[in-house]
Amino acid sequence: MKFRRDKIDVILLIVMAISAGILLLLAARGYLNGRQLLNYFVLVSGAVLY
Repeated sequence: MKFRRDKIDVILLIVMAISAGILLLLAARGYLNGRQLLNYFVLVSGAVLY
């Protein structure tokens, strides 16, 4: 029996990766510093997983 991932898990992972990319882009452009970047990533990840 092969282990197959649930499609919802993959979608949540993709949404979190896209949000991380957007936050890193904002940090590179100077809108966020390191601490704000971490706080917003935790906030978005919690909202996605909730």
